[in-house]
Amino acid sequence: MKGLEMLRVPDKFSKSDKFTKSDKLTKIASLIMIIAFGVTLQGLASESAYAIQTSTTEQASAAKQASAAEQASAAKQASAAENDTKSPNTTQKMTRSEKRRKRVMDKYDYTGAKRDCVTTRLLRHSRVIDDSTIFFEGPGKKAYMVNLPRRCSRLASEDRFSYTLRGSNQLCRLDLITVIDSFGRSWGSCGMGEFEEMVKKPKPNDSDK
Repeated sequence: MKGLEMLRVPDKFSKSDKFTKSDKLTKIASLIMIIAFGVTLQGLASESAYAIQTSTTEQASAAKQASAAEQASAAKQASAAENDTKSPNTTQKMTRSEKRRKRVMDKYDYTGAKRDCVTTRLLRHSRVIDDSTIFFEGPGKKAYMVNLPRRCSRLASEDRFSYTLRGSNQLCRLDLITVIDSFGRSWGSCGMGEFEEMVKKPKPNDSDK
């Protein structure tokens, strides 16, 4: 403002001072333009600094979020790998046939003896294991596992069969069994195999005696 006061024009001028007055007005206008330009530059500088600060803050926030996401993903993968290491078979489900065979093998052991024929009164209950295996439970601790010479279609899915004895009370190797459904319809016949003798495993309390 001191500069403006120094350039202040007197209220009255003589005729000889007209040129000096115009010159002073020009200088005042130039000074005002310089001040206005400086204010504009200062405003632009402030806006630029704010924009740079905002951009830096956003970049830092994005980097922080990306780092957190990467850490979470790494932790999840590590946890999954640890679970796979601890229990590698948890994702492998047993088939129905495998479950049936396991239930039998948990209770019985093979004796090594094999027979071509077994009296039917020793075959109390039958259990289809799969399309080529039948388990016969006998009286007491004995049982028999029969492996058919070839796969018998639909035997496991229907889970039932019938057989006809050939003039005796024995079921023998190569005798035919017929697969039947729940309505009594037949679905083909298959030949029997050898009877592998099994014996029930002793209970823990029995083995201690």
